[in-house]
Parts: sequence; C-alpha cells; structure tokens
Amino acid sequence: MPKNQTKKTIIGWALQVTWSDGQEETITEIDDQTAGEVDTFLTELEQEREDNDFLDKQSNAEYYDSK
Repeated sequence: MPKNQTKKTIIGWALQVTWSDGQEETITEIDDQTAGEVDTFLTELEQEREDNDFLDKQSNAEYYDSK
C-alpha cells in the first residue's frame, strides 16, 4: 500500500431486511452479543479483502516484471 493510503476499514454497519410483504427496513439497534459476532465477522472480512488485494497486486507485479 502506498504510504499515503490507509487500510480500508468498515466504520459502521446495520442489518437491512426485506419482509415478506416487500417492505424494507434497516435495523440499527442490535443486542451486544449479536453485534459482537457481526463485528468479529466483519473484522475477518476486512483482513481477507486486504490479503486478497495484496495477492492480486503481487501477482500483477510479477506478471509485468516477467515481460
């Protein structure tokens, strides 16, 4: 990552649900246990995305270096 660029992180989240009647609702009031599980999932997702971005950039660099 360039020195000026910081790690991309999730700074907020909510549950977006669609009811059987088609009505959509955004739920932001989440109990602590559920929020903790979602936070853990999102932290792992951030790391996976960062790792994949690094590998993609590394593969591209290796490809162009070989030409």
